[in-house]
Amino acid sequence: MTPEMHYYHNNNTDSETNTTSTSTATNEREAPTAPMHLTARPKGAVSQGAIDSLSASIIELKGKRKTPSAQYIQAVGAMVADILRAVSYKPTRPCFRELAAKAFTGMEVGYQPFTRALADMERHGYVAVTKGTCAWKDQPGTVTRIYSTPKLLEFLLSFGITPQSRFTHFTYKRAYEDTPPIQLRASSIRKKKTVTRGRRMKVDYNDSRVKDYAAQIRRINRFLADQAITGPEDADLDDIALYRVFNCGDHPDYKYNKGGRIYGKHQNIERDERHNIRINGHDTIEIDVSACFLTISHHLRERSFSNNRDPYDGPDLPRPIVKAWINMTLSYGNYHSRWPKETLDDLAEQGFDNVRKRHPISKTRKEILKHFPIIDEWCNSPFDWSDLFFIESQIMADLLECLAFDHGITALPIHDAIIIPKQYESVAKAVFSDVFYKYTKIRPIIK
Repeated sequence: MTPEMHYYHNNNTDSETNTTSTSTATNEREAPTAPMHLTARPKGAVSQGAIDSLSASIIELKGKRKTPSAQYIQAVGAMVADILRAVSYKPTRPCFRELAAKAFTGMEVGYQPFTRALADMERHGYVAVTKGTCAWKDQPGTVTRIYSTPKLLEFLLSFGITPQSRFTHFTYKRAYEDTPPIQLRASSIRKKKTVTRGRRMKVDYNDSRVKDYAAQIRRINRFLADQAITGPEDADLDDIALYRVFNCGDHPDYKYNKGGRIYGKHQNIERDERHNIRINGHDTIEIDVSACFLTISHHLRERSFSNNRDPYDGPDLPRPIVKAWINMTLSYGNYHSRWPKETLDDLAEQGFDNVRKRHPISKTRKEILKHFPIIDEWCNSPFDWSDLFFIESQIMADLLECLAFDHGITALPIHDAIIIPKQYESVAKAVFSDVFYKYTKIRPIIK
């Protein structure tokens, strides 16, 4: 399984990086985070009074100035609002923020007021800061993380401000206004048993393809913003913003045709809890394509595909073993010498223990390849997991848009699946099939 596949299986919308490692620093990199957008503002006398008081108590005035500047107060207010949002998560999260001066270009909160306010907040114990690191050789850099402290929450509580009451006291932009619709990553880095997710890269919004992708995601997000979406008690689904993450951006002559999967914070909900999602008050179901990557690989290799039987039929092995081996091989692009731990963990949850002994990888490979020669073709082809992601994501983006604007149906993407209100199952399956066929000339098995 590629690092991207592993990361996205457990994606959290606000986390900006992921690696697989045993170090403390890496564990921190894997922890969920919340973005510090710095676009929220106090919206009443109480919150403005709290921010004014906090600003006056932490700043060291110089020269003839007797009060903090408006820019400084604005920076403190925006910072506090974002911290309250991060603390509202269960468990609480730190904020992440890039501190390079260029990251503040075009923003209302300037680089100098913010960095000064952040230093003062940290010096007085209202926040704790973990500094970011610069990229070096084969290791990507990390962004700065900003943590709330009990002192800050106690101060705000003295004004009657809590994480739960943040919308009463602060004005936030809608999530889709603050979330870049298109994001780009470099190739992941594999070093022995450690895999590090690719660094963030600048998106070229002047590229015609990026303009189209971004416009489409923005249209879908504006539609979602008008829907009422709820979930489990601890889920925060009141303001979902979708975005696409493209990969391998450091490849020569990159064309935004690698990766591109669609993400949103609803994907943080565990599989066995997703049935609790309701859309506009309606119960929901999840529909998906059976053997999506296997189906797309047939398209890319220009091979026929039968949709009148179980795609994993054939080998004299349990279906979950066949499915796991095929998917891990397609995503890895080569043959594993042993079963990966994450695959073993997934199989164990399905009741398959001691897989390495009961289903040796070499014998499993031999049995499956007798029935699926396309896997051997795939491993010797120029395609890889990012090509599968791209076709899948193009299908999903068009599907969401078609359902929304042609049929008035709200759908939430889960990679190769969608969550929709139950009453629209038949319509959604028909549209899903049509869009999938548009890209692959294959009628998929939708369940």
